[in-house]
Amino acid sequence: MFTVTGSGYLGGAQVTVRGARIGADGTFGFFWSTFAAADGTVTMRLPVPRVPGITITVNGIRPG
Repeated sequence: MFTVTGSGYLGGAQVTVRGARIGADGTFGFFWSTFAAADGTVTMRLPVPRVPGITITVNGIRPG
């Protein structure tokens, strides 16, 4: 499991977390949604197993 944290969101705003695994066998994208706490922070545990040698990049997407 991985834990993603962030801040600077509007309290109660929906936050989409985008993850990508880029490997020799291709690029795989994943999306998870949560809501920011009243203070604008996000803490989310992602159901992704830890696999040695694989890097997962995660970005928060802010509505524009």
